[in-house]
Amino acid sequence: MKKGIILVLVIVGLLVTTSFASVEKPVMGISLISYYNPFFLALRDGAKEALDEIGGTLLESDSQQDVAKQLAAIESFISRGVDVILLNAVDSEGVIPAVELANEAGIPVVTVDNDASGGDVEALVASDNVLAGKLCGEYLVEKLKNEDGVPAGNVVVLDALPVTGVLNRLQGFYSVIQEYPQIRIVSTQNAQGNRTDGFEVMENILLANSNIDAVFAINDPSALGALEAIDAAGRQDEMFIVSVDGAKEAMEAIKNGTSFEMTAAQLPTLIGKIGVETAMKVLNGEEVDRFIPVDVFSVTPENVDEFLEMATF
Repeated sequence: MKKGIILVLVIVGLLVTTSFASVEKPVMGISLISYYNPFFLALRDGAKEALDEIGGTLLESDSQQDVAKQLAAIESFISRGVDVILLNAVDSEGVIPAVELANEAGIPVVTVDNDASGGDVEALVASDNVLAGKLCGEYLVEKLKNEDGVPAGNVVVLDALPVTGVLNRLQGFYSVIQEYPQIRIVSTQNAQGNRTDGFEVMENILLANSNIDAVFAINDPSALGALEAIDAAGRQDEMFIVSVDGAKEAMEAIKNGTSFEMTAAQLPTLIGKIGVETAMKVLNGEEVDRFIPVDVFSVTPENVDEFLEMATF
């Protein structure tokens, strides 16, 4: 597994450094959901590294989870004459006007991590989020098997912003657990994808539910917030947490034997690099696939040491 991941990284690195000879010093704008989550900073760093290698310039914007700020950022990129825009949508529907503005200006848009639901997008480079949700569901189902081998228990779901990445993770998760009628979703709440809300939302859920067996969080920051709430309530032996991201702190929680037991690890730096590679292909007139998936990997107590060695965020 480890050798396979390294091979992927090496191949992508070669592509990034050899595919762009016909474009000189491109200027790209990248608009991210938030700098609050280290995942997005790692994605940005991957894009910047790829652009640095070819002498390009990256103009960046933190949307702070605000679609209006993201629209303003796109308008700024357009006025500054960027060659291409990398867009990490705050809201897949709400960002459509921003994509359409770029279309009108003749500036291609490549989405990264989250897609836009409208406008003309050249390609989406993102983790296989359906698979990430499935991996979480499969781990949860296996852990919830009772003495008769039947998965059963009460589950909490912490979701987030209405973007394609979140929706796809939920789709993958529910596609697994819906096969087991004795698994009950006792609460679904929006934890906004961040640690602070993850703590506050989980704190309220714990007060309202005396029997919880598992928690599925759509990302590691909200899962880590939930972990803090569970520990503060002294209920860490009652339930376990599964999540998506593969953040270093999440993997350390898994290694240290907390109730955080599994995360579907993403490769955000690689997403950023492939995003730049794809954008350059578009600028060079090459055809690209509409969806370019990036692998995810299940991290558990059994293999966490291996993945911690490669943690990038």
